[in-house]
Amino acid sequence: MTRLFGDALRSLPAAAYALGALARPFTPEDLVQTNRLSGHVAVSPSGASIAYVQTHYSIEKKRQYSQLFVQALDARDPLEGRVMVADFSKDSRPNPPLSESADETDAKKRFEASQPVWLTDECLGFVATNAKTRQATVYSVHGSGKHWSKPQAVFTSPVPISDVQYSPASDILAFTAGVYNGTTTLKETADLDLKEQERADTAQVYDELWVRHWDSFITSKLAQIHVLQLAVDSDGLLKPKNEPRNIIKDTAGDGRVEVSDSFVFSPDGRKIAFVAKRPGSDYAWRTTSYVYVADVDGTAATPINPEGGGASSSPVFSSDGSRIAYLQMAAPTYEADRNQIKVF
Repeated sequence: MTRLFGDALRSLPAAAYALGALARPFTPEDLVQTNRLSGHVAVSPSGASIAYVQTHYSIEKKRQYSQLFVQALDARDPLEGRVMVADFSKDSRPNPPLSESADETDAKKRFEASQPVWLTDECLGFVATNAKTRQATVYSVHGSGKHWSKPQAVFTSPVPISDVQYSPASDILAFTAGVYNGTTTLKETADLDLKEQERADTAQVYDELWVRHWDSFITSKLAQIHVLQLAVDSDGLLKPKNEPRNIIKDTAGDGRVEVSDSFVFSPDGRKIAFVAKRPGSDYAWRTTSYVYVADVDGTAATPINPEGGGASSSPVFSSDGSRIAYLQMAAPTYEADRNQIKVF
């Protein structure tokens, strides 16, 4: 992390390196335009490389740009060991056309790279989200060292997605998406989003105390886990074998279960563990949450600690997948309680 921070400082706007520029005071404009890490750093399966997204805000153009880098960890000089595999600073579409209309030219400003995820040591995935339509496309790039292919689209989600993860054991890509209760496809949620945008107001009606969490108002959308299986097609491109499927929608009788923490795959890629709270009249003032396990072929999850207590967090599978360790607080109404390590 120290090397990456130093890398960010060395990659200040070029103007800052004009003769004598380093002798002047560091200004708010310098701070705003300093390159920054965005999101998490993804470690390759072999541990030889990392991938990360770097963002840069231009005061002149009044917008933020993003670039995806792969960094070799054995390089003596961090700048020598890194390579840009997707550049969203000039034309934010991974594969822009040779000619385009005015609308298409404007569209190139709407994409941002995020969420790098290694599919193999020589294949890296990432997400590009259209800031206007909110559609999210997963792309893949292939290569090693300084040589990487152009990004190829794997699949497009009609709604934003987050926490993208991949299991090489099962070739399953999983992610979290905010969906409306009772919907069965991501397109249904996207259609309902469009209807919401057509409303003349933004009023919300609440029939319980769970109205706001910290600085965000609670909406009718629920963060739920979706999976799809990947395969190489006849052209050698990575493509999904099926449509994304919600694997936890039937967990609660009324459908209301919301993932409150990151999820993890089992070693064989057939199960997913995650943390969620149960709906109820005391939802707003109890910290009680549960560790659930869902089968990637199912539509419901089962809690492994149904006795509850306080907040649960950080589930992780053992190397053989037979056990799960997690953190558990005892007091159900105390957010700062001491965590205990539990093994199921």
